[in-house]
Amino acid sequence: MRLLFINAHVTTMEASRPYGRCLVVDDGRIENVLDERPHGLARPLQVIDCHGGQIVPGFFDCHLHLTATGLLTGDHDLGPCRNLTAVLDRLRVLARSEELIYAGNVDETTLADARLPTRQELDATTNTKPTMVSRVDGHSCVANSAALALLGVDPRAEGVDRDAHGEPTGTLRGPVSYAA
Repeated sequence: MRLLFINAHVTTMEASRPYGRCLVVDDGRIENVLDERPHGLARPLQVIDCHGGQIVPGFFDCHLHLTATGLLTGDHDLGPCRNLTAVLDRLRVLARSEELIYAGNVDETTLADARLPTRQELDATTNTKPTMVSRVDGHSCVANSAALALLGVDPRAEGVDRDAHGEPTGTLRGPVSYAA
């Protein structure tokens, strides 16, 4: 099917032509971006009036956690770390200049140690500075003792991992992780 979107604010992401007012799409492919409604197009098409709405053609991630993405840049991005020593070294550097430490993108399946850091390891690395390390999927994290206390995490809450003695390991999953 061929579509013509009119009365739109089309953003192209192309430096040579950043904006347009009309968009022609043929079988799901962008055919043309125009400044004015075209007349006499060769094939029939369905006209859709966007009434001044925005169109951003292309492939863009529509599921973006903007704040977390911004926070997990530079030294806060632990994704490149290949073992726990590198993760803890990066956190140690952050602890020199920050009062609260949030870092993430850790994926234990890519770490040589094949596990996330523990609360005790974070305690030893960042001392009394509240520290939280988010897993790459954003659905779980590990917090040190200072962060657990600051956040008021109930050690009995669902999603708080506990060791054999019932003490929190620092790993938080699901809703308790999101709240943290």
